[in-house]
Amino acid sequence: MPRLVIEGYKFLNCPKVSLRRPQKKKQVKRERCVDSCAGKLIRANHRVMGTYVQLMPRMVQRRMEEMESKAAESAKAAEEPRQLPCMGTGGGGGSARA
Repeated sequence: MPRLVIEGYKFLNCPKVSLRRPQKKKQVKRERCVDSCAGKLIRANHRVMGTYVQLMPRMVQRRMEEMESKAAESAKAAEEPRQLPCMGTGGGGGSARA
C-alpha cells in the first residue's frame, strides 16, 4: 500500500467507501481512518503554516531592503548631471534674416 510522508507524518490510504450500506463495524472503522488521516493532514498543515509565518517577515524585509537599495541607486543616478552631446559652438548654425 503506498504511503505519503509529509515531514514525519505518514498518511495511510484509507479504505474506499462503498456506496452499499456497510456493516456498522466497518463503517466505524472507515470513519476512524478518515478522521485519523484528516487529523494528520491538519496537523501537517499547521506545521507548514507555522513555518510560513516565521519565514515570511524575513522574506518581506529582504524584499524591502532590495527595493530601497534600488531606489537609492536610481536617486543617485538622477542626481548626477547628465552630459549632453556636444552640439558645436559656432555662430553659423541658424538662418538669419536681414
